[in-house]
Amino acid sequence: MKDEQKIKGHLLKELKELRRQISLLKESEAKLKRVQETLRQSEDRYRSLFDNSPISLWEEDWSDVKAFIDCLKDAGVRDFRTYFNKHPEDVVNCVRMVKVIDINNATLVLYKARNKKELQEGIGRVIPEETHEAFIEELICIAEGEIIFKSEQIDQTLKGEKIDIMLRWSVSPGCEETYSRVLLSIVDITEFKQAQMVLLEASRLEVTETLAGGIAHDFNNLMTEVLGCVELLKLDLAGQTEIISTLNDIYESAQQAGRLTQQLLSFSRSNKYQPKLLNLNGIIRETLILHKRFFPSRIQIRSNLESKLKSVMFDPMQMSQVVINLCINAVESIEKQGLIIITTQNLYINNRIEKNNFNLAPGRYIYFSIEDNGCGMNAETLSKAFEPFFTTKFQGRGLGLSAVYGIVKSHHGHILIESEENKGTKASIYLPAIQS
Repeated sequence: MKDEQKIKGHLLKELKELRRQISLLKESEAKLKRVQETLRQSEDRYRSLFDNSPISLWEEDWSDVKAFIDCLKDAGVRDFRTYFNKHPEDVVNCVRMVKVIDINNATLVLYKARNKKELQEGIGRVIPEETHEAFIEELICIAEGEIIFKSEQIDQTLKGEKIDIMLRWSVSPGCEETYSRVLLSIVDITEFKQAQMVLLEASRLEVTETLAGGIAHDFNNLMTEVLGCVELLKLDLAGQTEIISTLNDIYESAQQAGRLTQQLLSFSRSNKYQPKLLNLNGIIRETLILHKRFFPSRIQIRSNLESKLKSVMFDPMQMSQVVINLCINAVESIEKQGLIIITTQNLYINNRIEKNNFNLAPGRYIYFSIEDNGCGMNAETLSKAFEPFFTTKFQGRGLGLSAVYGIVKSHHGHILIESEENKGTKASIYLPAIQS
């Protein structure tokens, strides 16, 4: 009996312990479920933040690149900058080795991709070979064991458009040895860079204005003396027809030089807005005469100027800037032989004209256009033509259409740009006519 009681007691203890362990197991299972739910929620939040971040985010696998660099180290390579500069084919191979694991929606927008697959095919599609020097810096960073990298460089969209970017990547914790998970953030700084260039150009322009003003003032004084001397010579040599004719040529050239210095003086005071009643034909003729040396002989300039053109209220210097800038834009769009047509016309508009953002009310206008048969613009470029920092030209060439737009609008005018690729461009300006 005692043995049976001992066995029963032992079994009861084991049963009690088993129940306790089952209870603990259930508690552990409940905790595991809570942890799993918390982890799932955390992953959902991460996924939401990743996908919806306004900054371009990439998740990449650089393990093959790291393994290749380790092989180079084992082979005795120490100066990786020199090595990669001497072996550009290895740089190209490293670009191909980078695997894109995931990207977010902002990346699709920035790089103009239709879907993730287009970018997951490899980063070589957005890193042009001419910018591999920046990629070499990333390879050197890996060779030196760095797990964080920052730089500014140039990428390209899937449509081949260059973009300035600020890039930062870091190796995920636990992947420091293999670089199997690298997280990148990319910020588009294209407009910031363009703004920097505009500010730099503005500072240069301010110095140029001051210099131009000083030179023009001194040169104008010299021309005044030349004109006075010519007048005196004409009095002393009255009756000597041939010499007088030559002096008249000198006088006319000196006057033209004087007009040029006046333009320089006006340029140096270009921030002063001084509209005057003027005839647009005269401004066009004078501007073309003073700047004809800048137009290549391969380009023909044809003028269709209305003889009895009404007057407009406009700052003469700014109108000259508009004319010469539109002419420069036209010249730069023509690669070989070409034609530029300049037209003025009195115009009465009966009905409102609305086209894209162009809105012209009925009334009397002076119509002024410059048309070329150059390369033209595609629809996307045309849509950005008036944007302040948009340009397809090298910095320092012309005012840019945004500046022309600003000048025309400040004089209560309207401007319309019409263009097609390989079919030329036409800039049409409508200015309120002044009855005289």
